[in-house]
Amino acid sequence: SEGEVSASLVGPFVGFHHQALLIAAMWPAGKGNVGYGANVGSNHTSKAPDQEIRPGEGVFFGLGTCIKYPSNFEESPYTIIATGVVTLPQRLKFPFSLVNIPGETIAGLSPAINELYTGWVLSDSVFTIWRNQLKFSERDRAKRDRTDAEVFRPENIDLMIDARRRLQAPKKARF
Repeated sequence: SEGEVSASLVGPFVGFHHQALLIAAMWPAGKGNVGYGANVGSNHTSKAPDQEIRPGEGVFFGLGTCIKYPSNFEESPYTIIATGVVTLPQRLKFPFSLVNIPGETIAGLSPAINELYTGWVLSDSVFTIWRNQLKFSERDRAKRDRTDAEVFRPENIDLMIDARRRLQAPKKARF
């Protein structure tokens, strides 16, 4: 049971499971998960990683996900990429969300566009936040530079407020 991490900076408390791949990730906040069979980073164009991902704090890549580069989830802390999801290159700015496979086909919209359930983790899975917060505080044995296990810090609250503001005043879609 082994996975591969290459050309990456990975912060504290990242769960990494066998047969998973993480290439060219800048993930200093850590506290996330790379599930079994997750393919986070195979979309480089040569042997050297020339694209990157920036997972946000606590991002959870589910079983068998395929994340295409470049991607930036820094402003989406504690977001879950559901099992089997393939993401296109993107920047996501909705914390505590669920990214899932499309539930229906919409005329004029590529079937490669995933469904986004904004705030889903808070409305339907808040237990995972409390569980992770407790787990991180119990596992942190550092004597100096302890990791702040608190999830609902001002910077994460600010991201939530910004996401709510953007949802309340959406821009017209460009298809």
